[in-house]
Amino acid sequence: MTTETIDLIRPGDPDYDERRIGFQTFNPLRPDLIATPSDTDELTAAVRYATTQGLPIAVQATGHGSPGLTDGGLLINTSRLTGVTIHPDRRTAWVAAGTRWDEVVAAAAEHGLAGLAGNARSVGVISYALGGGIGPLARRYGFAADHVNRIELITADGERTMITADSDPDLFWAVRGAGGNFGVVAGIEIELFPQPELYGGSLFFDTPLIESGLATWHDWLQTLPDEVTSTAVIVPLPDLPVLPPPLRGKHVLSIRATSTGPATEAEELFRGLGAIGEPLLGGFRTLPYAEIATINNDPTDPSPHRTRGTLLDGLDQDTIAKLIKAAGPGSELSPVLELRHLGGALARPPAVPNAVGHRDAAFTASMIIGLSSATPEQAELDRVTAAQERTLEALSAHDTGGRHFTFLGGGATPDDVRATFAPDTWDRLTKLKARVDPGNVFRYNANIPPA
Repeated sequence: MTTETIDLIRPGDPDYDERRIGFQTFNPLRPDLIATPSDTDELTAAVRYATTQGLPIAVQATGHGSPGLTDGGLLINTSRLTGVTIHPDRRTAWVAAGTRWDEVVAAAAEHGLAGLAGNARSVGVISYALGGGIGPLARRYGFAADHVNRIELITADGERTMITADSDPDLFWAVRGAGGNFGVVAGIEIELFPQPELYGGSLFFDTPLIESGLATWHDWLQTLPDEVTSTAVIVPLPDLPVLPPPLRGKHVLSIRATSTGPATEAEELFRGLGAIGEPLLGGFRTLPYAEIATINNDPTDPSPHRTRGTLLDGLDQDTIAKLIKAAGPGSELSPVLELRHLGGALARPPAVPNAVGHRDAAFTASMIIGLSSATPEQAELDRVTAAQERTLEALSAHDTGGRHFTFLGGGATPDDVRATFAPDTWDRLTKLKARVDPGNVFRYNANIPPA
């Protein structure tokens, strides 16, 4: 079906499923119509068509997130609207709506520059950066949202506008931290940093060392400068030929770390991880920033899964012991459990204020549990929810009650969304939403309703 300058896909059309299902295959979007714009004019036309027809709008690039209730309405799939323009003299990049981080990293690396990408190279730039964005350089440079200079936005009334800190300070503040609640983003300008290489890598430790290793990692973090960013992941690995033999079928602790400082200093700092014991695999080296995704080696194939996350004000030995009992080896439905060390530049306010909340948190805690299919039985979902609740209970002594916008996951409730912001920030966001999207057209997301 063609309407003015846009082609629309309906249920039953050959490419309907391909365009609605992203990386997260559980509970996919079920729109009445799908638009796949290839330029900003077509993107604008799609928004105007939806508003004239009274349709709510969902937006998806790579589909790593889970938008919750999405039956009906218009899905704007931005995967065809891609492109990166590097301005090496200004150390900036202009990034189109559907662009992935691997495209930006590769283009910037040609000039010895780096964008604040996340761990997974296949994630879309826009939703990651505007939801906050915590990656391997986070403690050195801060949230990705702190380094967005301009945003081209199409609002609910179909108007295309370029917003900056000067042109519309309130809207610029809100979009950097609250994502796509205020319009469809056609592109953003991000800052780049002179980081052609870094020192980093990962270590894998066997099951008996998980609890003591996590405690040692926590103690090691207290010695680190802001140049070092680190995560610890407890992960049950399948017994598959694609994995290195030492890791097959193991429940392991993976310590990942990067440093933007001199390699000799980083090498000395990272020796402290040797106190954990002998690793099964891994090591640290100087590597080009373009190879940063090799540190985590996150999956690139779509899959069904459920994610939950929270923020912590710290850790201690008792909490670590409870965590291993609830989510470690031998626990029911053990999740992939990731703890990200925060602080450093993440704890400091940015030069231009934005809506990213909870900068005082010490860690993020994220749980991912794979599902048997994209349409699992309710009994399976109940077991997954129970396993995640047990993990949250184990962390309760240090749970701040806050959440991070990009780690909400598909089970996020309205209360979870609200918990990503301080009360005064939430009030300001809802009032602004009432100004720019009073009908809540952009509600198929981690939604901020109009006041």
